[in-house]
Amino acid sequence: MLPGWMRPLVRPWYSDFDVPFPCVARVSSSGHDWFAEAGEHPESFRLSMTFFGIPGVPSVAEVEEAWRWAAGQGLSPVLSMSLVPAAPWGQAVVGAVEALCVDGPSEEQVDVLASFLGRGRLRRDPLEGFTARRPVAWEWVVG
Repeated sequence: MLPGWMRPLVRPWYSDFDVPFPCVARVSSSGHDWFAEAGEHPESFRLSMTFFGIPGVPSVAEVEEAWRWAAGQGLSPVLSMSLVPAAPWGQAVVGAVEALCVDGPSEEQVDVLASFLGRGRLRRDPLEGFTARRPVAWEWVVG
């Protein structure tokens, strides 16, 4: 169940039952500042880069730094994440971050973003259905 404060922020959302864990919902291509929400609602929401157990992913702090830098450059960063149940059960969720995408960064801007996020999962033709015209994405969960 989503915390009450979160419901208006994740529309349109959908229950995701095609994954091997209990996912409450999935948020795709959200430009909302989920980092600020995690700070404002620590009792009911936190972000995680380690939920999926994938080695070599950046930390939440590094993703936030990249997201804020991109936003400051006018690049409209978006996150995709699964919302999974967390304690206290029925009252909290974890935002398991899957991807970060920015629209149309220059090569110099990609270099700066890669300094935060690395190049291992960088894609110029991402698998996620991002709406960006010229997407550059870091997709940590997909192949």
